[in-house]
Amino acid sequence: MLRKLQNRQKKGFTLVELLIVIVIIGLLAAVLIPKIAGHADKARETGVITDFRSIQTSVQGVGILNGGFGTNAFADEDAVVSAINKDIDVRLNFTEATEAGTTNGIVIGDLVSRQNDPWSNPYMMVVDQTNNCVLVVSAGADGEFGTVEVSETGIVLPSDATGALENKGADKAADNLILFVGQVEGDTVIKTAGLSKNIQ
Repeated sequence: MLRKLQNRQKKGFTLVELLIVIVIIGLLAAVLIPKIAGHADKARETGVITDFRSIQTSVQGVGILNGGFGTNAFADEDAVVSAINKDIDVRLNFTEATEAGTTNGIVIGDLVSRQNDPWSNPYMMVVDQTNNCVLVVSAGADGEFGTVEVSETGIVLPSDATGALENKGADKAADNLILFVGQVEGDTVIKTAGLSKNIQ
């Protein structure tokens, strides 16, 4: 009988042993979680870069077919969007939004992608006929589109409430990832903003 009681007492862990294991797990989590979390955003950005490259190639092709990025290359928005959609993956095709976004600033009529960006928000495309360029914007981690100003020298971030994405909120543009393909001072230019590396 005494032997059976002693065997029962040897099973299990003491409170001190459990506390040591909990402290070790806590230390490992404190060191590893911040490192892992940073990689998730980099992976999402890589997804955006891949999509931007596909769209960039298509926009450049449309510019060439329309006689270069000179005057009126993007005059017919419907034709430009149709040509871009033919060249890119069908999941990325752009259509007019049929309903307004409740939190991200999309309004009915904005050109949005069928496929969402890695943060589960649609890409927005602006065919800027005045400045003869195409902008594609990912709302980024915060999911809200900001204001992007387009001028003869390219894109400017952040801006006041003027420009291609007018009234979307100048304070939100800093978190956006942007692809600009157009003509600046006579040269075809591809610019990005918000990415940690260039897409070329």
